[in-house]
Amino acid sequence: MSIRKQIIKNSVWGNLNILARYVLSFFATAVIASKYGPADFGIYQLVITYVGILDALVLLNPSHLKNHLVEYPEDEPKVISAWKIHNSILWVLIVVGIGGLYYFSDDKVFYALLFFSSLRLFFRIFEYSQILIDARSRGDLVQKIQIVSAGAYNGSRSVFALLGASLNLVGAASFFQGVFATMVQFKFARDIGAPLKGVYQKGFCISLIRKSFPLAIMSFLSVFQVRVIGVLMVSRMGMEEYGGFQLVSKLIEPVTAIGMVIFSANYTALAHTYKADIRVFKKRFLKISAVTVAASLLFTVSLVVFPKTWLVLAFGEAYKTAIDYLWMGPFVVLSIVCFSLCVNYDLLTYRYRTAMLRYIAVIIGYGLASLLYPDFSIFSALSLTVLVPLIVTALFSLSYFFDRK
Repeated sequence: MSIRKQIIKNSVWGNLNILARYVLSFFATAVIASKYGPADFGIYQLVITYVGILDALVLLNPSHLKNHLVEYPEDEPKVISAWKIHNSILWVLIVVGIGGLYYFSDDKVFYALLFFSSLRLFFRIFEYSQILIDARSRGDLVQKIQIVSAGAYNGSRSVFALLGASLNLVGAASFFQGVFATMVQFKFARDIGAPLKGVYQKGFCISLIRKSFPLAIMSFLSVFQVRVIGVLMVSRMGMEEYGGFQLVSKLIEPVTAIGMVIFSANYTALAHTYKADIRVFKKRFLKISAVTVAASLLFTVSLVVFPKTWLVLAFGEAYKTAIDYLWMGPFVVLSIVCFSLCVNYDLLTYRYRTAMLRYIAVIIGYGLASLLYPDFSIFSALSLTVLVPLIVTALFSLSYFFDRK
């Protein structure tokens, strides 16, 4: 299959993935938010924020491993072994860390919920098959895996919430997400002839970590710069208002992530194109960027024009004030998607330092704003998510004028 056809196929499955995840997440969010109320929903979303940060704590960056396998496909068994060792150690450290916080903290309820919500991180040990699949330019299969993962996660937590289970059981739905995603990954890996068993080579894991460490740092920063505002705002807002802010953010989040999803589906294909012909790469990058922005705005506008009375009916009267701020959705999405596109361009063209500085600038921007303004409303918190990435994008984009490649 040609690279052009593969890009089209990956993009189609990328958009189907986004649609499926959005619908499933919307339903699960509606059930959980209405069942537990703004305060508990806010705490639950704060835990999910921390799980997202823990998920980003890796030393072996998947993008680096994909790049490595594109150049050295014969290293697949060694990459599998290195990935298993690395993630097994990280899982033990996460369990010990959460256990220690649970033991010494007075807020044992919070850390119990954090543990149950982190169960899916155990299955990260087996995600090497997804890396191998993506390295073979089968981004369409990666999108299918993510659809199954989202279905298992949102379906199971919705069932627990509807049955009136505790938040701990709702959080434990991540276990089912890991089980089903792993099963599908292994099936697809076997279908395309990818190996499932690793071959240990002394020093290979350390060598990969050294080479991928800069990308691992950037990957963590990319997640942290998105999640940090949720961590900062919890102490700057009342819990009821924080729950409302988290609901609006949760409704917008699948759309803001669309840039990363589409580029993830086409990353390997674009990397191949960059090495082959820079001029063709830039044209394809612009085309995929246009599709990304158009699809993002289409999704978010549909959310804005959706009848507010239906949303209030779905989530409950307690969220009426928060839902009124959904009109800010297109501005949030446009700001974050443009930021994501610029970062992806930096990564694909090996401008890692610029990408890292973008992430750090956003984190600093959020941190300074939270220090200068101790009290935030839903409106001011959403405004912050628009202004900070937009300003950083505008400032750093000046460097493109000096791109001589």
